[in-house]
Amino acid sequence: MGLRQLATALTILLAGGSSTLPAVPSVAHRPPLSLKHLRESLMDDCMKRHRFRYVQDLEPRAPMTGVMRRLNEGDYATMLADRQKNGFRVFARFVFADYTGPGGVPAEGEHPNNATVMALSRAQAQAYFTAQSSCWAWSMETALGRKVTGFEDLDRQMEAATDAAMRREFDTDPRLTAGARAYASCLKAKGRPVADSRPSQITAQIRKPFLDQLWELGRRQWPRLKGNVMPDLTRFEAVPYFREERQAALDDLECGKDFYPLYQPRASAVQARVNREWGLD
Repeated sequence: MGLRQLATALTILLAGGSSTLPAVPSVAHRPPLSLKHLRESLMDDCMKRHRFRYVQDLEPRAPMTGVMRRLNEGDYATMLADRQKNGFRVFARFVFADYTGPGGVPAEGEHPNNATVMALSRAQAQAYFTAQSSCWAWSMETALGRKVTGFEDLDRQMEAATDAAMRREFDTDPRLTAGARAYASCLKAKGRPVADSRPSQITAQIRKPFLDQLWELGRRQWPRLKGNVMPDLTRFEAVPYFREERQAALDDLECGKDFYPLYQPRASAVQARVNREWGLD
């Protein structure tokens, strides 16, 4: 699960109980765990100390379907069918009642606590996010030895780590560099110029403005919350954004159809490696 989706989906139940905060179990007495399991266990402990009940996000990833495998391989026909229906998958979740993630697996961004988030008052949500930020800082340092000041800082560091890994993997590859230049020229001819045509950056260029729109809508609805907050949109509200997004996604694919098969398998492997290193998978 991506960080941005996790940031918007995390939710809570306020828990009653004694005024005495429970002690945090010693890490030394825990059974061997994956980095993700250890971090989630520590998050659970920490949130209890703040009198919040936290359901750990330990659901295993759904098995990869044939469609997902072809998407990860950059297969043009599979990507075309997906983008014709879902665009870049930014606003599609608000448009389709049966929306699923790529390959028909459950939609990304769901979290075990998601069913209760909308029942919280704004004051409760603010108290939770304050607690969550400090717990993320503590659990990341304890489990992984990584210093973060909170969830937003973790998001920034993860993005920087992913970006650095992608640049190392792709930006000195002659075939990808030439392919990215052709990709960028095609987008420019369609009236969609890109600011950065490096192989590590180009695939995000056309999608980013739609993500920026999404987060801006969320900030308007939740002005007291920081970071990227998922808005609550009706289908009617989302459709105009989605129509623009879908056309942009189709233009992007048409221009990148020769680039994606070279880039996508390696990019998927890099992202998976970074997620494991940061305890997210």
